[in-house]
Amino acid sequence: MLPEACLFLEEWEACRIEVHARRRERAERALAELQLRVRNAAASVCAWRAAAETRRKLAEVASGAAARGVEELEAQWRPQRQDARDGEAAHWLLTAERAQVAALGARAARWATALRGGYGQELVRRLQALDAKLGAEVVSAYKAWDETHQTTLQAWESHGARLQDVARAADAVMTPPDTWLSEVRYREKARAYLVVQHSAEKVLNLAIDALSALEQERAEYWVMFAAAYASAHLADTSRGAMPDMQAFAQLPAAPPLSELPPVLEAIEGRELPSMPSASGAVLRRLQAASQAPAGMFGGNPGWKEGATLVLTLQGYLHLFSMGKPSAQAKTQQETEPGQDDTNEREELVESAIVASVYVPMATRCVFLRRGKDLTLDLAEAEGVEQPQAPQGLNLGRWLRRDTGAGQPVPRRVYARVTNEDEFRDLEARCHEFVRHGQELRAGAKSGMSST
Repeated sequence: MLPEACLFLEEWEACRIEVHARRRERAERALAELQLRVRNAAASVCAWRAAAETRRKLAEVASGAAARGVEELEAQWRPQRQDARDGEAAHWLLTAERAQVAALGARAARWATALRGGYGQELVRRLQALDAKLGAEVVSAYKAWDETHQTTLQAWESHGARLQDVARAADAVMTPPDTWLSEVRYREKARAYLVVQHSAEKVLNLAIDALSALEQERAEYWVMFAAAYASAHLADTSRGAMPDMQAFAQLPAAPPLSELPPVLEAIEGRELPSMPSASGAVLRRLQAASQAPAGMFGGNPGWKEGATLVLTLQGYLHLFSMGKPSAQAKTQQETEPGQDDTNEREELVESAIVASVYVPMATRCVFLRRGKDLTLDLAEAEGVEQPQAPQGLNLGRWLRRDTGAGQPVPRRVYARVTNEDEFRDLEARCHEFVRHGQELRAGAKSGMSST
């Protein structure tokens, strides 16, 4: 059994891999069974109609042949017949033959009635359309599910490699990579995986529901078809040898309906727990306001609420500009109803980063208080080479230098905070990182001068 909750991402990823294997295997079996039942249903209806169609064609061909035989007989007999002698016998015989032709025509009409004017053809068409959908839409959804699973695995491996880089950077007195940013990337991929998984299973569930409805129609069609078939058969045999009445004393039961369970149901308690929201790589995370651009006619720029500041364990300060919840976030809320709808839901994505600063390398670190206005301004030197001695002190090595649209990420964080306690704590931590960076640079310079 899987744990009900995971405290660490490593545990959650292990659970995700296990649950993925089980859900994917079950979905694969459900798809195979669904395809088999759809094709069986279509083949059955086609076979029913083929039997009645054969009877109709036989009766139609016999009726046509009998009609041609009567006309040929009359054409050959008429010139040589003397009505005074054989007229009454000829009339009786030809009338009987024409009655047989009419009976054969009526038999063909009865079997055509058993086909019910093409309703079975429409049912077959819809079953074949569902089969095509299974082979295209559902398979495509499964492929996307597998691809996002592999992408999530790669993101986790990249995060693990980043954690190893931290240890090597500490030993070499180099700039440590931002493990929290790689964690954000992994969480983003993992959330996308859950959305795609839910979509793939939902598509399959819709197909299961569609088959259930078609199976209901097939059962109803069988009842009508069997009654028409029995009626036509009894009408045919009543004119000749006595039929086997016991065979048609009771109509056969309708075909059983499909009973495939919904794929989204739990797998014997082996369901994925909620993704842990806590992160040991985050020192401070607080709500903030970012500076809004100036208006069309100039003037002082205002402040835009809804931003988030994150200070990581390695000393990276990121400013996220959060907009309205994305469609992915809404779907995640549906797939993870137990998640708390707060700032700790880890809805941050890398593409929302509007500014980043590696605080130990900051050339500006200003925390300003003007009444209730609490603003912070941290920046690195733009376009200025970093000191050569501590070669690892290079933010560009670890931070993606664009926002995903080809634009460079500003290396200045300018924001406003409303909570005095959070502001004071962030100020103390940032000043500590700045002093640590100054000590590293001073130590590196003294080491170079001694050599």
